Amino acid sequence: MVRGSLLALLAVLAAAQPAPSAAPPAPSAGPARPRFAAPPAGERVLVLWTAGVQGYVEPCGCTADPLGGVARLAAAVDEAKAAWGKRVVLLDGGDLLFERKDDIAAADRCQAEAKADLLVGTLAKHGLAATALGPLDDVRGPSFRDVRLSRAAIPTVGVGSPRALGDGARAKPRLLLELDGVMLGVTGFSAGRAEDAPAVRAALEREVRALQREGARAVLALAQAPRAVTKLVVRGLPGLDAVLQGRAPGELPLEPEPLVGEGGVGPVLLAAGMQAQHLGVLELVLEGRAPGAPLALDDRAARQQARRRLLEVKSKSLDDELGRETVGSRRAFLAERRRQVTSELAALSEDALAAPLAAPHLRAWSLPLPRGSAEEPNAAAALAAYQASVPSLVERCEAEAPCPKAPPEAPRYLGAVACAGCHAPAVAFWQAQQVQRPGKDAQGRAITRVVGHARAWQTLVEEGKERDRSCVPCHAVGFGEPGGPCTTTDVVKGGFSGVQCESCHGPGSAHVGAGGKGGVVRAPDEARCRSCHRVPHIATTDSFDFADRRRLILGAGHGLPAPKERAP
Repeated sequence: MVRGSLLALLAVLAAAQPAPSAAPPAPSAGPARPRFAAPPAGERVLVLWTAGVQGYVEPCGCTADPLGGVARLAAAVDEAKAAWGKRVVLLDGGDLLFERKDDIAAADRCQAEAKADLLVGTLAKHGLAATALGPLDDVRGPSFRDVRLSRAAIPTVGVGSPRALGDGARAKPRLLLELDGVMLGVTGFSAGRAEDAPAVRAALEREVRALQREGARAVLALAQAPRAVTKLVVRGLPGLDAVLQGRAPGELPLEPEPLVGEGGVGPVLLAAGMQAQHLGVLELVLEGRAPGAPLALDDRAARQQARRRLLEVKSKSLDDELGRETVGSRRAFLAERRRQVTSELAALSEDALAAPLAAPHLRAWSLPLPRGSAEEPNAAAALAAYQASVPSLVERCEAEAPCPKAPPEAPRYLGAVACAGCHAPAVAFWQAQQVQRPGKDAQGRAITRVVGHARAWQTLVEEGKERDRSCVPCHAVGFGEPGGPCTTTDVVKGGFSGVQCESCHGPGSAHVGAGGKGGVVRAPDEARCRSCHRVPHIATTDSFDFADRRRLILGAGHGLPAPKERAP
């Protein structure tokens, strides 16, 4: 990453409010806190939660250390229950089943059904007590979701606007859960627009008061709304202790944000990221709480995690600068700054917090689920069975769903072979271009990964994912697009495997038909790259620097001069 981009990123991270609350720690730093320790005696409960899972039963394998997966999630839940016993509850904030609103292709149906069954079944077996209804849950129609949740006895909770929640018949307004003698109230809301906020707030406030009358010692809300709308609905709302943001504002967890109103009360807003890369954790310490009294926020651990992440970014920036500054006073200055950052990181890794608060309080953090994390055996076996079934599932649905015909005027994808006749130097550079990147193997051990556009398909083959329709689009040319292959078999037979010329420059038939004059995108923009270089295919949105990555794919005959190359 270039120096200017890194400095800009550091400034953004330093000034951002709220700040990221958790990230995978550096290998030398260790976790910020024990995963789960047995609590002291008293009136305490532990809430585990996810939001914006988006159908991810396993992490995308494209990043250096892929986070998430149902087997790791299940193991963390079991570990919490082993420590806390019956005082643990698992909740979900909605957008559980799908990543995109256009995920409706008939050829994807078999795999989508199996993935949803695995996800819902695993969460049900590990005690999912409630979920919310998000806009990505009904992509394949209400019955697709409702049948599975009903079969698993997982209720939906929430009040809200008709446009966000339908007719309301699909959700209970509230739940009262008994956790080893402690009563926990759970409600929720759906709101799509700022103008919905007053009516939704009034309905939510009624449910909070009802839960308090029914004996709830604490009340939580699952929020299915844009973050800005969530704040309008809940800020200063009396009796509500915490809000679990269900419509993920970004890929990273955020620092707990108090939403105190004019009366000095209000809930804490929590965000645990997306795609179950992290497990949200909320500890409620309730002994001595008077009815209606607010809970204090103990955010010391979250602030430590935020500081650690900023220091890790600074450390990377300083390493890059030290690599360029080989001698002189500037290098000495950078080396001293690097030593200071390393020292502070080491001190933070000890997680030496002050004594716990004595007053009733809550604290929240997010638990990353990286490679090398424990996996629950039954969930791991179910995931392995799903993975083994993908080729036959895809074959069946691809056979049942003929490829849609492209309009006659639509350009067609031809494959790199058609490009080589006129652009041989560019194709030769593309075939040879590779980059070494640090990564982790399945056990979490450090490895070096060799990546490159030309071998993108090979990475799927090596992982056994070449028939997985959720992976193929970013590892092949024109998959599922007009004029491109629509089955995984067509990818191989038609010579469309790998990230080829047309992946960036667009379908080439018009270019060829015009004798090499126009018809393609000569200089693809950042948006084109980010259609695939996005979370979860990259660690974070900020980790992809367009200018830096673009330099890696330019060379003789491909963006740089080459003798006798014919310009498109």
